[in-house]
Amino acid sequence: MRLHLAYDLPEERISHCVLTDLAGAEKLTRTPVRPGEIRIGDRGYPRPDDLAALRADGADVVVRLTWKSLSLAHRDGRPFAWMPLFDAATAHGHADAEILVEKARTPDWPALPMRLVVIPKPPADAELSRSRA
Repeated sequence: MRLHLAYDLPEERISHCVLTDLAGAEKLTRTPVRPGEIRIGDRGYPRPDDLAALRADGADVVVRLTWKSLSLAHRDGRPFAWMPLFDAATAHGHADAEILVEKARTPDWPALPMRLVVIPKPPADAELSRSRA
């Protein structure tokens, strides 16, 4: 069995729990949405259907992702180019872009407008990541 909990930061309490079998994956849509709330997830959470459902229900979403976590496009539909954003983040300490989240291999899925923010790792952390890779 798996126990899934949602924690309400302003209230400083667990606000919802769900018990599933072992096939019940962790996901940001497991608990009800309150419009205006902010859902936060690590790099295993950016799933296009979940992001779209949360946004449709009035939540904002902050998720960490890797460069291949999601299929992204520029707002004008061009494939997303990561390197210019990485270069800008390196030069300025951060960078952001208005993007579209697409669902790979699903051309009729409506693209989801979102904002992508890149913040480089501190140099020591970046070096550790490179050495591990």
